[in-house]
Amino acid sequence: MKLQLVSAGAAQALVQRVAAACGLEAQGSFGAVGAMLEKFLAGEACDVVILSDAQIAKLAVEGRVDAGTCADLGSVATSIAVRIGDKVPPVGDEKALRSALLAASAIYFPDPAKATAGIHFAKVLDRLKIRDKVSDRVRTFPNGATAMRAMAEDTGHPVGCTQATEILATRGVRLVAPLPRGFDLDTVYTAAVSAGVVSPAARDFVAALCGDDARGDRVAAGFEGYVIRPATSLDAAAVREDVLASLLPHAETPAPDAANGGAPRAWQPSAPVIDAARGVVAADVGDDGVSRLAFYDAVLAFAGRNHVFLTRPEAPSRVASPHNRPTEQRQRRRHEHQ
Repeated sequence: MKLQLVSAGAAQALVQRVAAACGLEAQGSFGAVGAMLEKFLAGEACDVVILSDAQIAKLAVEGRVDAGTCADLGSVATSIAVRIGDKVPPVGDEKALRSALLAASAIYFPDPAKATAGIHFAKVLDRLKIRDKVSDRVRTFPNGATAMRAMAEDTGHPVGCTQATEILATRGVRLVAPLPRGFDLDTVYTAAVSAGVVSPAARDFVAALCGDDARGDRVAAGFEGYVIRPATSLDAAAVREDVLASLLPHAETPAPDAANGGAPRAWQPSAPVIDAARGVVAADVGDDGVSRLAFYDAVLAFAGRNHVFLTRPEAPSRVASPHNRPTEQRQRRRHEHQ
């Protein structure tokens, strides 16, 4: 049986693998999310659409996909790649990344106008202040898979950047590492059945693609995170535990308040705590002190407007936001392109 898709190229290898396991033939369009969204909105027929979580959420609100079928595949890091056999350059910080790119004979990445990784990496070149220096070595392609295949055939010592899943799916190249902290990008990809599609096969495929049985395939393909979902009040204890573990080393112990019968005064966050809080919660924390419980509740409320990661089925939740999206392998500052 054939299944028609409009999908981000980052999910293509995984889609083909899971479809084959389900006895389905997956066909359709795969490429940069911007281009795929345009195809979908233009009316390209499909049973299943896979785009970024922000794009699918908007399509669900507009009634263009079946909201009840939306499911997350996981998070994918925009990463650096080199050809197999080439020296692996250090890219763990700003200085190392700049040096690696300046030393590259060519720099391969996807469409800087429509591809998630391409849009982001073009900004990285600007932030590193090297775009003009490397402009004659830049090689851009419609999507990351095409860019990686071209890089694999390069005879020099090129460096590439695209989604980790596209690097892992391409022969002749190897994944070096995600972009370093401060320049990093993680994108959550979500699948949904197109509105009006009544085929049980489409629903079953999305369930299989995002379900427990395909977890190993998703991890092998480069997707991270087991479950991504909105936080609820049931996550309060886990969220508070996470925040406490992160901030306690910097906290100031409140002294007893003699005027209040010896009860502790309101928790007084030290400067490092305030800085850390601003990195977690999209709201200022007052310098005049805030109760610990109120602070935790602010974090929980923020998580509820965004997402939490479950690192494994029985693990506590992890706060995740557009500026802080922890994963099973690492917890580092990231920026989500929407």
